[in-house]
Amino acid sequence: MIPKPQDKTCKLASHFELGHTKKLTYYDCESLLRLRALFYVVGVAFADRVVVQNILILVAISSLCCSLVVVGVEQVKLNVDNLNAARPFLKIFITFMLGIYVNRAFIRWWSIITSFQKFMANIKQLIYFFHASRIDDETISTARRWAVASAYSLDTEAKNAQQMDLQHDWYTKTTLEWLVQNNYLTVEEQEELEYLVLIQTEKAEPMETQQGQVTGTIGVASQPIWNWIGDLLMDMRGMMSPPMHSRVMGICQSTLGQIDDLKLQVTLQVPYMYAHLLSFLVHLNNTITAVATGISFGMSCSELVWHQNQTPSSKSSSTESTQGKIVAAENMAMQIMMLMVEPLLYMSFLRIGHLLCYPFGYQSHHVSVETNIAWLQAELEVMSTSFNFSRKRKGNSVKNPRITKSATNSETSGQEAPGDMDLGMAESGLVLMEDMQGDTAMDM
Repeated sequence: MIPKPQDKTCKLASHFELGHTKKLTYYDCESLLRLRALFYVVGVAFADRVVVQNILILVAISSLCCSLVVVGVEQVKLNVDNLNAARPFLKIFITFMLGIYVNRAFIRWWSIITSFQKFMANIKQLIYFFHASRIDDETISTARRWAVASAYSLDTEAKNAQQMDLQHDWYTKTTLEWLVQNNYLTVEEQEELEYLVLIQTEKAEPMETQQGQVTGTIGVASQPIWNWIGDLLMDMRGMMSPPMHSRVMGICQSTLGQIDDLKLQVTLQVPYMYAHLLSFLVHLNNTITAVATGISFGMSCSELVWHQNQTPSSKSSSTESTQGKIVAAENMAMQIMMLMVEPLLYMSFLRIGHLLCYPFGYQSHHVSVETNIAWLQAELEVMSTSFNFSRKRKGNSVKNPRITKSATNSETSGQEAPGDMDLGMAESGLVLMEDMQGDTAMDM
């Protein structure tokens, strides 16, 4: 039974939908133009777990500095101007580097997604040529389930290649077991793929992580499946015209090229020094901001408490005390805003750039590749149904026309089958040679 993502989608919020894998598949772009977009919490960068954790750490640092100032300083004498002077200097580099990083990350994201979409488009074209050539249903079914299995395998391999703390062998084995359970692979094919994955993992140059695990490799299971499809095509040379067969073989070669392109784009990361420097500048600026705002907030608190404990001796001194309280309260509000807004923006953009560089994964913000594969299966089912309807409407047989035409001509014209024709031509040649030899002997 082909899964239907549109039946299994669930609405977690009014402005977007999640697919059957609980990943974002669609969002309402019109809702982002309304003012209520300010109050969206689910699925936004500000509510991301990594961003929230960093903000909470900065709030803790700022609170600690504020407590030290309030407890240890009786008179407001501290000056944070020198500390604040370093922040504009860092902002120049952060803004420049972060802008380039997010821009290049989006280009990388688009290139990766395009490669995977071209991979699935090649699957659709392959099955289309099979139907158009009227290949038997069993062969089409085999090629179809192998192609879908390669798509799921490629998705798992891309996810494993972007993670360093996962059990890659376990995820690959789980995917193959799921494919067997859903009749995309047989048990024998599963065992063969597991053996091939083991061979490639052992022969490949080990790339050990800190945990002693080997990073995943794209194509360890998906490419062997396309080798099977290529071997299946070689058995179909007599069922297709030579141009058609060459075209189908070209699709298979293009698919292998898309796998290699995806492997290059996913595994080739941004230079480590660039990524580390950007991350270092963002965290350094956020830490300086937390310390500066904490000290300033503590100074404002001390000033507010000092004005609160003063007993006004006259009306003018009372007015000055009130104004001092208002200024201290304004400074406290401004420091809170600076602590929450500036680090939040920097961390959010850094997180967005990271997510764009690594679009495959198991979280809701990752690309819903499983849903796209399910849509591909639905399209292949519609394609098969439409071809069957067209054949029934015309009253034609579903057999290959090259084979059917040859058999029909042999029956109607009384000619032999191709093998018998070759044998008859050989016998006629022998008789002709014997007659020519006899005539030559008589002339002599």
